[in-house]
Amino acid sequence: MKQIEKYMQDLKQWISSTSDEPLEEMAGFFEKRLGGYEEHMSVWEKSYKVFAGLLPPECKKILDLGCGTGLELDVIWQNNPDIVVTGVDLCQGMLDKLL
Repeated sequence: MKQIEKYMQDLKQWISSTSDEPLEEMAGFFEKRLGGYEEHMSVWEKSYKVFAGLLPPECKKILDLGCGTGLELDVIWQNNPDIVVTGVDLCQGMLDKLL
């Protein structure tokens, strides 16, 4: 739990420190952070497992909007290797890393 608390504190600090900066295009925002994205998102690993466990066994297809590099999809495919996924993301670099 302390890891999530630190993550949230760091996020709040980052938001505060960048509040006067102009907004970035969303795809560009993620493209700039692609190198550390997976490590940054690792704090949500337990959530990925919970979500994957909530999918009904009869689920054959899912649409993942904002799929990023597919961190949650790895867990879903571990549970159901035959599930068909359509992944959509604004950042081509994320999709390239997914494939």
